[in-house]
Amino acid sequence: MESFAANPFRYFLDRVLRVERPDPPGLREDRMNRGTAMHAVLARAYRRTMGEDGIDPTLELLREEVASMKPRGRLLARWHEGLWETERALLAAWSEAFPAQAATYRSDFGSNWDEGPSTSQLEAAFGYRTPEEEDEVVHRDDRPDAARFPNRPDGVPVTGRIDRLDVGTIEGETAYNIVDYKTGSSLPKFAAEQIAGGTSLQLALYAIAAKRCGLVPADAVARFLVYWGVKEEGPKNGVSNGRKKCVEELLPTLEDDLDAIVPRLAEAIRGGVFPISPEKAETQVFSDHARVGRAAEVRAVAERLEKWPPPWHPAAEESDDDE
Repeated sequence: MESFAANPFRYFLDRVLRVERPDPPGLREDRMNRGTAMHAVLARAYRRTMGEDGIDPTLELLREEVASMKPRGRLLARWHEGLWETERALLAAWSEAFPAQAATYRSDFGSNWDEGPSTSQLEAAFGYRTPEEEDEVVHRDDRPDAARFPNRPDGVPVTGRIDRLDVGTIEGETAYNIVDYKTGSSLPKFAAEQIAGGTSLQLALYAIAAKRCGLVPADAVARFLVYWGVKEEGPKNGVSNGRKKCVEELLPTLEDDLDAIVPRLAEAIRGGVFPISPEKAETQVFSDHARVGRAAEVRAVAERLEKWPPPWHPAAEESDDDE
């Protein structure tokens, strides 16, 4: 839904028409599979330490998991085996920084708790299983139903998988952190207005879904939403409003925004509404589909014809109110 809100026409090309860029000849890196592999390494390492309160995987344990990783899919050609060894070496290099990052997480996001936070669930899935999911996801047959937005039987069902859910107590109340690992070069952040526009839903949606799906007690309090840059940055607060570092104060507003925007986005997708209306004109500059979706030119015409902003965008409501 985030990709649709940010650029509906690109969503149409990628998800509906499934237009793919022709691969260049020769070898190239696969960043998506690399990220998936790193997620699997961390999940397996943490499963081996779960139950030991406050214990994070050691570097030796991470190295063991990296060494045991196998390439997915069919048997690779001999020249691909060399690429896999290079990928494995890169994962091992990333693992070197993880213990220090874990200590930073405990300091920045785990202080002043009565107990914990300790890792409660890893790769916590909710809703039906998708074809893209890893085979090693545990308890996939026992996963909770999809979260619904708004929270009623006819709400839009949303599925997902939370990388890591840490739970503890603060002043006698159950509290939890949502952790999402990232393997890119920079970490995203979100502000409340991005939730309302649908362009940054992930962490807020996970925080609400954890309660609605029973992954945490119904009266539990969301404490931090954390993006964790495995490659370089380590754990960072995902909320861009620094004055409210704990998400507890923001959550009621975020919940209302999600209950409003998710049905709008779902209605637009189901209705086949895919305008070329990116949130920022530069989102198409380096797109695989730039030749068929030239954002700057289309945006100028769309505004002149009063077809911008799209109907689900908060600015659309403001223009309606002005009328």
